[in-house]
Amino acid sequence: MDAHMAQELLNELGSALENLETRQAALLRFLKDQGIVTDEQLAPYLNEAGNASSVRWRAAHVRLEHLFSAAAQKEQQTVKPEERRAAGTQTPNSNRKIVKSKGKAPNRA
Repeated sequence: MDAHMAQELLNELGSALENLETRQAALLRFLKDQGIVTDEQLAPYLNEAGNASSVRWRAAHVRLEHLFSAAAQKEQQTVKPEERRAAGTQTPNSNRKIVKSKGKAPNRA
């Protein structure tokens, strides 16, 4: 994955999380200010929601790690053989010498 794609992903994710946090804070403040709910009444619901959210975020983290590692592997596989040699890594068959023969095969006695 290139740096541009990672930056774009972080920007989108940050923006989405900011919007969610803003809405959540506004709703919670409204409920408290209206006297509809107290902290004690909300506590078990927040705990349950936190547990469910934790599971969802762990699953999302695993999926993202899989996607990132697959992209990194694909990027490594697309590196040209010349670049590998320049980096000091040999490709399979890079040690083989190609011998062209003219006419008959050499006599092996």
